[in-house]
Order: sequence, then structure tokens, then C-alpha cells
Amino acid sequence: MSHETEILEEALQKIVQWSEAYPLSVFPEPDWKKAAQVLKAAGLTLDSISAACMRDVVRGAGEIARAALAQAARIDRVDHALARQLARSMQLNAQLHQRIKELEQGALNA
Repeated sequence: MSHETEILEEALQKIVQWSEAYPLSVFPEPDWKKAAQVLKAAGLTLDSISAACMRDVVRGAGEIARAALAQAARIDRVDHALARQLARSMQLNAQLHQRIKELEQGALNA
């Protein structure tokens, strides 16, 4: 498994763990009608509270995903740079070996 894949898998695991953080056994479903009535009496709506909660959840999941994608992209850029350097080194090494052979042939012919 590539390092980039490991990073992305770790991020997905964090999101899965977060999704399991509030089990129904600890936080049972509220009485939505009662909650709506209480909020309405206070000048709030259940929709505005729900939207705020969802924004927070989605923002958090997005931060995990963005951080993992950025880290994987950095590793990918480094890997490509190293691959280019290795290819250039191999090319120069082949040229050096060829030149050594030429010099050896010249020394044998002299």
C-alpha cells in the first residue's frame, strides 16, 4: 500500500470514528416535536439548530479530508521529484560508463 493511500485511509478511519462518537445508547433521539416547541417559544427554529450542527459536522469532516489530501499531494510531488532525479542520475551513470568504456578501448588501442 502506498504512503498516500495509508494517509487517505487514516483520514477515512478518523471520519468513521467521529461518526460513531454519539451512539444512541448514550444520546437517545430527542422528542423532535417537543424540541421544536421549546425552541419556537425561545424564538429559535429546529431547522436553524440542525443546520448549525450539520455545518459543524461537515466542516470537521472536510478539514480531515483536506488535510489528508494535502499531505498525500505533498508526498506525491516529492515522489515525482525523486523519480526525476533518479532517472537523471541513471542517465548520467550510463553516460559515465560509456565514457569509461571508450577510454578503456582507447588505452588498449594505444
